[in-house]
Amino acid sequence: MTKRHIMIIEDDIVTAKSLQISLKKLGYYVTAIVTSGERAIKKIEEEGDPDLVLMDISLQGKMDGIETASIINNRFNIPVIYLTSHTDKSVFEKAKSTNPYGYLTKPVKKDELQKVVELGLYRHSSDENRRMLVSELQKEIVERNLIENELEKRVLQQDVIANLSHKALMNMNPAEFMFEIVKNIAETLGNEYCHVLQLLPDGKCMLLLAGIGWEDGLVGHAIVDTERDSQAGYILNSNKPVIVHDLKTETRFSGSPLLQKHKVASGMSVVIRGQEAPWGVLGTYSTQHKSFSKDDVNFLHSVSNLLTNSIIHKNAEDKLKDSEVKYRKLIETAQDAIICNENGLITIWNKSAERIFGYSKSDIVGKPVTIIIPEKYREKHLKGVKRLLKSGKTSIMDEIVEFSGITKDGNEFPIEMSLSHQRTKDGHYIFTAIIRDITNQKKVNEQLIEKSKEIEKINNELKDFVYSVSHDLKEPLFSISGYISRLYETYKDIYDEKGTIFSNRINANIEIMSNRIQEILEVAKIGMITYDFKNNASENIVKNVVTSLTGQIESNNIKIIINHSLPIIWCDEKRIRDVFYNLVTNAIKFMGEDKQRLITIGCDRDENYYHFFIEDTGIGIQKEYQKNVFRIFSRLKKIEAEGTGVGLVIVKKIIELHKGKIWIESPIARGKGTRFCFTIPIS
Repeated sequence: MTKRHIMIIEDDIVTAKSLQISLKKLGYYVTAIVTSGERAIKKIEEEGDPDLVLMDISLQGKMDGIETASIINNRFNIPVIYLTSHTDKSVFEKAKSTNPYGYLTKPVKKDELQKVVELGLYRHSSDENRRMLVSELQKEIVERNLIENELEKRVLQQDVIANLSHKALMNMNPAEFMFEIVKNIAETLGNEYCHVLQLLPDGKCMLLLAGIGWEDGLVGHAIVDTERDSQAGYILNSNKPVIVHDLKTETRFSGSPLLQKHKVASGMSVVIRGQEAPWGVLGTYSTQHKSFSKDDVNFLHSVSNLLTNSIIHKNAEDKLKDSEVKYRKLIETAQDAIICNENGLITIWNKSAERIFGYSKSDIVGKPVTIIIPEKYREKHLKGVKRLLKSGKTSIMDEIVEFSGITKDGNEFPIEMSLSHQRTKDGHYIFTAIIRDITNQKKVNEQLIEKSKEIEKINNELKDFVYSVSHDLKEPLFSISGYISRLYETYKDIYDEKGTIFSNRINANIEIMSNRIQEILEVAKIGMITYDFKNNASENIVKNVVTSLTGQIESNNIKIIINHSLPIIWCDEKRIRDVFYNLVTNAIKFMGEDKQRLITIGCDRDENYYHFFIEDTGIGIQKEYQKNVFRIFSRLKKIEAEGTGVGLVIVKKIIELHKGKIWIESPIARGKGTRFCFTIPIS
């Protein structure tokens, strides 16, 4: 069995690797691990579609997971399962608009991963089957309509020559019917001759199948050559009637020996069309030099069409019957319920409808469709039908909507329904509903939400554990540091050079360990603080930060530019101040030795977000390091700078808790410079 291909879009490499290992154990193949929406879309375009995408809601880059999922749905039709660390209701509401195939809350358990991935793949496969079914049904309906229209068109053509049409519908013997045709043509047009030539299977000649005026013994026996330079061959290759005014002076082809023998002077001929190739030729001729009017040509053409209709009519009927059988079989074998109603009464009820609703076909066909609609929705249903009859429009046509159905036993259950309609010739509407029972799907979604709440509780307990462990780790470090100090003070006189080095190394490692514990506490604390959101002037926040850093700015000979008209934003003032403080401090630290030492702070906006940026002319951040700067304990290599290294981690968490995102653009110019960008929603 072919392995299903899965792409992971997750900016936490530890989580992504863990998912990759679990998926591999479950028998799936991970095509790629991507950290941003932009890179994911590019990779799909370059390498082809995976079977499923595991998508983190919060991503690096300009697009979050929800925006990325929307593009993947619309452009590639790939099922998406969200990865999330929280259960914020507004996030779930926004995520629902992209029609996800499930949710997984981090950290992801293997058994939950298996259930949700299998359910997502199964649901997507079912959706594809349903779309294919709808497409096939529509195709069959179109084909059926085309055949019916074709037959109707033929009947309308027969009305033009009512007498012959009437005889054609009387199921006359084919030979008698053709005799009536040639007789009526000759008499109506005042010609001595008329014939029906049938093209024989070898395509090289035609048989004089029916005719009037010809010598005895020729009809049913005479053969006419169809070589290209012959009259019959020329007619067969013509797309319009061939009119001969004087056979003796004709230059387009050599005159037929049959016509020459009977001293024909003028005539006209048309091709009798078959279903795929010419069937033969219908012609009428006179020994007199005659001109044929447009009405004469149309008359002959109409009779030719009549002949064509009589020839292909049976084939068309057979095709219609085959289409009907295929149409019925498609309906009966569908996994979803397919129900049609006309004038409010059920006319089609397939086996899946019997299984889902409990009514047999014999029980329900002819009954009101409201029998399967819960009573509380019936009035709304009737109003919708009236609105459609009045305006021809309804809000749920050709959409997949969630609804409720009721079984024969009176049990109400959730369904997904796709509803379409077709208007008949007499002005009535036929409604077709494709229905799926989503009871199990609802239960699974509820279980996922409950699991998410449980995991959120576990995450909160984990934060408490981090504090506890950090405290328990600090205590022995303080003791070790104290004992080292006392040991050194007591025995420093007898310490040799190695003893001093060892003592210094112990103290250095104690300091490193203490800093790491403090970093963990700082990062964990960001998600636990209660935020005080209100409208704040971002310009005032920025100016206060710059004022507090005046000493560092002046000592490093740095120029600060603050763009005018920074906006009023909905935020926690202290936390956003921390964001600007960390980003400006970071720009100062990594300014480098360039003569141009400039930091620019500004803001743009679009329809939904303010886009802030802090741009510097410093050393820049190489592409390979950019994905790591927002991770704890990660710093630029070989760069001497003060600080714990968790400032950017804290910044990222603050921005995410403000429902924004943060990213890096570097280099800016001449291989240098960095622009930190982040968004804040426009309230």
